[in-house]
Amino acid sequence: MNDIWLQLKGLPLPVSFAFTAGATFCVIGGIVGLVIGLTNHAATAWFAVPEAAIIAGIPAAALGLAIGILASACRWLWRALTRMRGPSA
Repeated sequence: MNDIWLQLKGLPLPVSFAFTAGATFCVIGGIVGLVIGLTNHAATAWFAVPEAAIIAGIPAAALGLAIGILASACRWLWRALTRMRGPSA
């Protein structure tokens, strides 16, 4: 697990944020599929997980990528603005 974090730390900020948010949203999509499958028909719930990962997880991952890129852009802008302003006294 530490290897993954070290590799993400070495990536550029937008890529790191986008990958992290995309993976998180994809996992959430799979969990939502499991919950929906369990409430509809428990015997086939495990088949709902990959189905939800495709139907809900991929769009959720795309949304996570967009949110990650937006968050990294905001962080980059904040850093740039604070550097321009200089140290506060």
